[in-house]
Amino acid sequence: MKRHSAHRDSTANQVQSMLEQAMDELQFLKRQEERALESQVRLIQESYTLRLEVFQQQYLSKVAEIEGEMYATIQNRQEECDAAILAAAKKLQDQTQHALQSDFATINSESTEKQIDASSISTDSSSATSPVSQQRAKLQALEEKLAAFSPESLDRVKNELTAPASPLSPLRKGPSYWKNGISLEARENEETYTSTSDLLNEASTSQTRSQVSASLLSRRFLRPEEEEELRHLRTSIGLAKDWMARHSQA
Repeated sequence: MKRHSAHRDSTANQVQSMLEQAMDELQFLKRQEERALESQVRLIQESYTLRLEVFQQQYLSKVAEIEGEMYATIQNRQEECDAAILAAAKKLQDQTQHALQSDFATINSESTEKQIDASSISTDSSSATSPVSQQRAKLQALEEKLAAFSPESLDRVKNELTAPASPLSPLRKGPSYWKNGISLEARENEETYTSTSDLLNEASTSQTRSQVSASLLSRRFLRPEEEEELRHLRTSIGLAKDWMARHSQA
């Protein structure tokens, strides 16, 4: 009985030691596998991180390339659009200048023919016509010339001859006038400044009228060459508007 119990205890001890040894081996294998797993996971992460970085660089490079192509295409299209607009504007300008030149030539030729006809008629019948008839013919020819222009053009010329006086400077009590390119104030004891009504009453010839208009515009602080340039510009704009109005109605 004692021998059987001792044998059983010995067997139990062996089993327990075997279990303990198996547990130790299991723990050792577990630690080894965990270390191997950590190493493999680290290698996998590094590999995929490198692949992701390479892919990200390729992606960013491709995005930059596509954006560059987009901006280049937009710029080329903008340049083509600007070139088309410039060509259309140049074509319109050439057509307008050609039409204006042809229109001016037609008007000048018609006025020249009328002048020649009027002069020939007046020459042939000068002995038979009275001064009143001659004056009437001149007025009629002048009215025919003025009829070629619009009422706005005539009003603009009239308004230039009756331009209002410029406002006085806050530091001046008298009106201003130009002398040798310098704006001066007219005093009571100076005779350099003349009123608008006196100038208009003395404007009997074309030269006097040009001097009057120059004086009126110079009172608005314009030099004679500036006034002449402004007058040509207004006339050109008025004739262009008249031509455009006639052709738009046609």
